[in-house]
Amino acid sequence: MPGKGGGRIKWTRHQSGDRFGQSNLNAAIAAVKEAVGYAYTEVISPRKQSVQIRCGADDNITIWLNGKRVLRRLQWLNGTRLDRFRAAVTLKKGRNRMLVKVCQGPQHKNPAVPNNWSLQLRFCDAAGGSVGVTSGLPEVARKNAAVSRESSR
Repeated sequence: MPGKGGGRIKWTRHQSGDRFGQSNLNAAIAAVKEAVGYAYTEVISPRKQSVQIRCGADDNITIWLNGKRVLRRLQWLNGTRLDRFRAAVTLKKGRNRMLVKVCQGPQHKNPAVPNNWSLQLRFCDAAGGSVGVTSGLPEVARKNAAVSRESSR
């Protein structure tokens, strides 16, 4: 399927590697303006639990968890700030599917302002602590969950 300007639309693998889940989408997807990027992951929870999704994005962000929209913020040229937005959600035991949409707006009127495109997202408890989940693409999420279970024995 052709994308904006005839570019090819495709899924690519990306892993943040940052402990707070920060990703530079210009590097992970492409340095573009007026575009939309999607991220898909599966979150494996060892039990049913209430958690917070904490996130930030430059620009607009929408998050669906298990097919239900759980967060939507429409704010252009706002910059990504750590844990700026929060949503209380319930993870079911096992696999939880998450889709994230991040829009990239036009270049700022002042060309000296960088055209950042970024996402920060993590799952935590109300105090910002770990909730013991693993995530990744389907095969990675299951492998990480198995390793996590083995290391906790």
